[in-house]
Amino acid sequence: MQGGLLGDTIPASSLMEIQKRLLDAKTAINYVNDVKKGNCTGGTDNILKLQFDHTRWESYARIAVKTANLLSKMIQENDGKLAEVDETYLFSVVRNNIQGDALVFGSAIAFEEYVFSDYRIFCPYAYMEGSTAMAFDLALGYNYLEPDVEWYAAIKHRDYSNITVLRDVVDLGNRIVSTPESMARVQDGRWTYPYFDCGGGDIWMVTYSAPIIGILNTSGHPEIRFRGVATIDIELTNIDVNQCDPTEDKELPSHGSLDVFRGTHSCQPTTQCRALAGYGFKRGSYLCSCESGYYFPVINAVTKAFNGSDIEAYYDDNNVTGNIEAYQCLKCARGCDTCEDDTPCMIEYSMGVHITLLLLTVLLMLAIGLISFVTHQYRNERVIKSASPIFLQITLLGCAMMSCQMFLIFGEPNDVICMIIPWFAYIGFALAYGALLLKTWRISTIFRFGTTKRVHLPDKVLLQWMIPVVAVTVMFLIAWTTVSPSVSEILVTESKLKYVYCKNDWWLSAAKAGEVIFLLWGVYLSFTVRKAPSQFNESKYISWTIYNAVLLGTFMVVIIQFIAIPQGPDIVYAMTFLYIQIRITLTLVLFFAPKFYSLYKLAKHPELAESEETNARTLYRTTIATVSSPSKYRQHVQLQTTLSWVKSQKPVQLSKSDISEVESQSGSKDYLSVRKMSELKHNQVAPSQMGPAINGW
Repeated sequence: MQGGLLGDTIPASSLMEIQKRLLDAKTAINYVNDVKKGNCTGGTDNILKLQFDHTRWESYARIAVKTANLLSKMIQENDGKLAEVDETYLFSVVRNNIQGDALVFGSAIAFEEYVFSDYRIFCPYAYMEGSTAMAFDLALGYNYLEPDVEWYAAIKHRDYSNITVLRDVVDLGNRIVSTPESMARVQDGRWTYPYFDCGGGDIWMVTYSAPIIGILNTSGHPEIRFRGVATIDIELTNIDVNQCDPTEDKELPSHGSLDVFRGTHSCQPTTQCRALAGYGFKRGSYLCSCESGYYFPVINAVTKAFNGSDIEAYYDDNNVTGNIEAYQCLKCARGCDTCEDDTPCMIEYSMGVHITLLLLTVLLMLAIGLISFVTHQYRNERVIKSASPIFLQITLLGCAMMSCQMFLIFGEPNDVICMIIPWFAYIGFALAYGALLLKTWRISTIFRFGTTKRVHLPDKVLLQWMIPVVAVTVMFLIAWTTVSPSVSEILVTESKLKYVYCKNDWWLSAAKAGEVIFLLWGVYLSFTVRKAPSQFNESKYISWTIYNAVLLGTFMVVIIQFIAIPQGPDIVYAMTFLYIQIRITLTLVLFFAPKFYSLYKLAKHPELAESEETNARTLYRTTIATVSSPSKYRQHVQLQTTLSWVKSQKPVQLSKSDISEVESQSGSKDYLSVRKMSELKHNQVAPSQMGPAINGW
């Protein structure tokens, strides 16, 4: 594309200058529309004073230049005149110039006075009428020597002192001719402004004039004299006017277009200009098609674009300014890059599913709060105190933070939410599972080293170890948020609908990998304490919790990534809810249900509190002693089996005679001990096992 008013890119000029040039072009194109055959003033007075690039027409200008140089030679060889040249020859020259190209409308040769000796002024002119070349003497009815005739007067008064002068040598056989001759170039000529040839061709055209120069030798010094012009008229009627912006329609039609009118279209916001080829030199030769993200209001229209001529006519007929709503496109549904109508591109959320799951999450949060309250109220009970109440509260806090994810991903996430979610998810994980794993580590350490040295790991020491776990998590999250914060992105479902989801990147993969490594350490710890008696510690339940998090949690991650995400946000939300339940609800059930059941039993049978405490102390001493002695360990297992079997039996209704018999045999007056031995005897427990069983009860 050749450069136009603004060129291919906006020049480095002020905005006011650009706007002024566009206004001039707009005024000019409106003037083109107004000047028509029948309302013009005659002659060539209707002029568009706009400059534009003529480079594409240089080949036509060379026709005029060669004609001018030929006539300059002939004039030079005939002492400055064309007395010996017949006028029919000149008519043949101009007719030859216009034949062979549709853009060339006419050609003229205009001489100064008496250069063509038969006439004072003479201007053979030829033009095309259909496929026929018409020729006549323009000087018969038109005085081209008038000073306001642009194509002649403007070039006549130029300074040609620096024009190229050559000396050709011609051998005529009997003599050699060598005379100085001028050689005009394209830049020595001049293009006119576009003008309407009223009364002539009744068309818009532009003319290129090349000077005819004669050289007169006076006193040995050549004198340059202007002798006339040779012209070529380019018909603008068949040249398309391109009113689109410089950044649009850069590909020109094959027959060319005028760039001077760039940016003068009347396409409305939401539309973009597309130039039409073959409409010629008139306003409105463009279509206004919908921009990306908008659709044409008439769904069934064959051509889904507004006609530029209709918009221009609307402005003229209604004398309005500003935007016209009737010629604007409609915005596509949200998420659509392109569209044909208002069909949605974003998937519709099932709010019933989301609200139901959110309400269940609220109930879970209330349950966590209730568990926290009960734990605090019974913190001095042995069953709670032995489980370290502070770590129970930390576990509950972590579970509550992980549950908050359901509130954050409710509805459509944005960049801020996507950046916040990992903080709740992974700090919550570090608190909940960090507390569980550190307690398991304490049990593992006691049972591995308790027989060889004193192991002192109170809650205060474990809390100190909790700090690095949380600190590493926080530092990772800070790095993640600073370097590459998680953002939302558009995903496409299998049904080709879109939805917004938080982007999965390598930071998320690294966080998941860290979780797995941490939980695998927990699996190892659970294995080391697998033989620890559950009456003494929570190792069994902690182990189940960790296995659950590793196996079911990993399974749910795979389900979410490869099945839920392609299905859409409703399935993702539901699967995320299940994933959180696996990590939280099952953890709470496995971890706190046995404790609360023990509290319930103690509340219902207060007399068992003393025996439970004695049992705990006895089991602790027995367990430590049996770690290094296989025989004692077998005895311990037998004792545990006996106790478990006895406790599984229905309560025994003993008579006073049974109790008196056992009392007399044992010599014991302690009612509780006598009753225990009576029950053992009733259940056929060997006498050798009665003592250990009573102590371990």
